[in-house]
Amino acid sequence: MKNKLILYDGDCIICNRFIDFVIKNDKRNDYYIIDNSKETISFLHKFNIQVKDVDSIIVIDDNRVLYY
Repeated sequence: MKNKLILYDGDCIICNRFIDFVIKNDKRNDYYIIDNSKETISFLHKFNIQVKDVDSIIVIDDNRVLYY
């Protein structure tokens, strides 16, 4: 069951490589993965995250927000 969310900078090559790694190694299918497109803006505001802050990786797990 998916219970973690990863938001990433879809324009960043390093972020995209990291997401490829997560997809390849997520054997339990725990992660939803979303790029930082316009559709995610309203979702980010629920966690008080400004769009300018999404320039790499954000993991949301049990209402905890982790930045990388």
